[in-house]
Amino acid sequence: NTARLWDMITTNPSANSIVLTGHTDDVSSVAFSPDGRWLATVWPDDSLRLWPLPGSGDRQVKRLPLPADRNWRGLVFDPKGRFVILVPYWDSDSVWAYVVPVDGSPPKGLEGPSQGTMLSGAAVSPSGRQVAMAYRVASTDTGKKTLRVWDLETSEARVFDLPESVAPEEGWESGVYDLAFADDSTLYTSGDGGLRRWNLESGAHDLVLSTRPGSNYMSAAFGPSAQIAFVTEPMPGDEFLGAARVLDFGTGEMRSVSAFAESALRSPDLWPRDAFDSTGTIAATGDSEGIVRVARLSGGEPHLLLGHEGTVTDLAISPDGRWVASAGEDDTLRLWPMPDLDKP
Repeated sequence: NTARLWDMITTNPSANSIVLTGHTDDVSSVAFSPDGRWLATVWPDDSLRLWPLPGSGDRQVKRLPLPADRNWRGLVFDPKGRFVILVPYWDSDSVWAYVVPVDGSPPKGLEGPSQGTMLSGAAVSPSGRQVAMAYRVASTDTGKKTLRVWDLETSEARVFDLPESVAPEEGWESGVYDLAFADDSTLYTSGDGGLRRWNLESGAHDLVLSTRPGSNYMSAAFGPSAQIAFVTEPMPGDEFLGAARVLDFGTGEMRSVSAFAESALRSPDLWPRDAFDSTGTIAATGDSEGIVRVARLSGGEPHLLLGHEGTVTDLAISPDGRWVASAGEDDTLRLWPMPDLDKP
């Protein structure tokens, strides 16, 4: 249960690491604040912390108040850095998510009828006004399969029914794994059947990319403004293997990136995450063997960040491109200096 901050100059990072302590369980999710001052982490208990990054001018770890007795699934920052959206594992007590102000003000719940469903992560619109969440899997046969979009200024929610299952897997039909706003009226979701684009003004949706024959679902890590995405889906005949490809929404081009060809081992229960930098030209991936790979999408050999034991469960790249944060199944949180990609 440690977090390591590596000196970015040394050639032997393990000999010059700063150990950050304080968490008591595995890290559920990591995210950098838009201004690059903080690394936010959340644990399954009631602990949301903001770790000050070197050069930020801050020295104290901030612990933000959270409702007790929740099992947190993930977090995402408001693009303007005013608040964090926290997602509980289930939509219990009619609260689908919490808006947690960074200034330490009390959190506010985003309410909706409890439907007995496990939730996907959340997405915040570029203006910071809208928050989207969706059904992932039902705990009962009555779990409703909906996408919900809240207006934070009015607290009103719009509800959209998810389409019928395209490639069903028992219990996960119509489920959504990932969400991202392209703009305030366009939302992308990935999950059962492929990758889908929603027009939030009309409620219409279309399938941008369907799963390949033999695949049941698709996961996507979206780049800045949802212009590109790392797309992962199970390999036919083996649900524990998945190949990551990059989709360019502007051109419609789908391609494999040689630097990440080896990072194929995936688990449907412990999804390794992929991450882009703020320019959409550098990416990081994690796999079930604990290896984090960082490389330019234009080519070149990946830099390997070695240290995790077991699946890498979450990844993020800081807005200024200086840091890579990774969380692992081994209950560790690691903060790595961005490698010099001009060197081997």
